[in-house]
Amino acid sequence: MTTFLVEMLRVLPKWMVLPDPIAMLLTWLEDQGRIERAEDGAYIAALNDGSRGSDVLIFARPAELAAWFGTSDSAVLDRVFPFARTGADGSQAAFWIDE
Repeated sequence: MTTFLVEMLRVLPKWMVLPDPIAMLLTWLEDQGRIERAEDGAYIAALNDGSRGSDVLIFARPAELAAWFGTSDSAVLDRVFPFARTGADGSQAAFWIDE
């Protein structure tokens, strides 16, 4: 298992099962040398090689969800896991669990 995939699995909420296509993507990104470490130690992977304008980043780091939702209630925060920045405006993709 790659380092990036291991880190992503480590920070995922207990309820989440990482979909196989996402696990395969994380492995491919590492195999392509697209993984970097952020200043805070988090792993970040760019989907592009820098030659295109894509701004999609996949990351393994706990999110600052309390500020987003205005609560520190784990019953709320443990249901959402952002894993990718999808635009320069701060848009993010996330996994979430519903009732």
